[in-house]
Amino acid sequence: MSWEISARRSEQPENAAWFCCPRSPNKMKTNMNLRTRRTLRLLLLLLLIVLVLSLKILFFCSWTVLPLCDNFIFFSSLIMYQYVL
Repeated sequence: MSWEISARRSEQPENAAWFCCPRSPNKMKTNMNLRTRRTLRLLLLLLLIVLVLSLKILFFCSWTVLPLCDNFIFFSSLIMYQYVL
């Protein structure tokens, strides 16, 4: 009887640890999941960088190039207007 109780006590910490923190039985699967997550994070980071750069280019063009184009059109039309008169 006492032997069974001591055997149960020796099983309890192992069972308690398994119940508390279950481990994946397949380490390759866990490594693949980590690799997939890492790849997904890298792809998302790359997409975010591309998006930010494209928005910067868009706003840079809208605040610098397009007003210059508008000014060029305005001055060229003014010059043409002066020649017409």
